[in-house]
This record gives sequence, structure tokens and C-alpha cells, in this order.
Amino acid sequence: MGVRKKYIKHRVDRRLRRLNRILLVLITAMLAHVVYDAFVFKTPLYYIGFALGGYLVGGIFRRTALVQFKMETESFEFTTSAVYVLLTFLLLVFRYAFGKSLLENFHVVYTSDALYLFFIGIYYSKWRMVLKKIDEVIYQYADQKLEENKEDSPIS
Repeated sequence: MGVRKKYIKHRVDRRLRRLNRILLVLITAMLAHVVYDAFVFKTPLYYIGFALGGYLVGGIFRRTALVQFKMETESFEFTTSAVYVLLTFLLLVFRYAFGKSLLENFHVVYTSDALYLFFIGIYYSKWRMVLKKIDEVIYQYADQKLEENKEDSPIS
């Protein structure tokens, strides 16, 4: 195990660990379903566009969540805003209430695969966001420590 992974593993709170596991399981399960359909039903290649669209929508989540490093506990904490919760609720409503009928109106044949790919894009975007924000916090913390060490060292 690398130094970075060891450092992060022991300093991440339960909420971040749970989010990481859930996102990876969801992505894997949906991807397995889409790959199966691709082999059995010959899903067209342009359906990948739904994953790209989901990734772009997931960019909104990047701006509404925050990963912080708590100095007291020396751990990373994941905090969300009300906008994040509202977006999640709206995506669930879209998925289960309007998603299938909307895609059928646009003559999408494999609506379940399109929705899975769309949500794979969103979940992948969320997962990458968490990893990038953890890295950002680590580098800010390291930079801060380097600056403190510079100030404490005697000038030669």
C-alpha cells in the first residue's frame, strides 16, 4: 500500500468511507448491467454520450460538497450543502418519475441503459470530486507545514 493511501485510510471519517464504497458498488453494478446489455442487445456506441452528460451534470455536485481536514481529530470530513441534498432528491425524482418517459419521447430504445450510463457519469464525477478534494486538502496542509518550517528555521 502506498504512503498516500495509508495516510488517507486512517484519517477519513465514516461518512467518506461509506460514500466511497457506495459509489464504487453502484458504478460497478450499473456498468456490469450495461456491458451485459451491450453484448446481448447490441446497445449502440453513442450511448456513451449519456455517461458524458452525467459527468457534466456531476460537475454541479463538485461545487456543492466540501472535504475538510479537521486539525483537532486529524481526519477528513465530508460536508454537503442544502443544494447538494436538493440536487440528489431531484435526480431521484427524475430517475424514477420522469426519466424513462422523457427518454422514450426522444426515441431512445434502451432507456434503462441510458439512465444507468447517465448515473454512472454522475457517480464517477462525485467519486473523482472526493478524491481531488482530499488531495487538495493534503497539499494545502503540506504547504502550510512547509511554510511554518521555513519561518522556524534560522536564516543562514
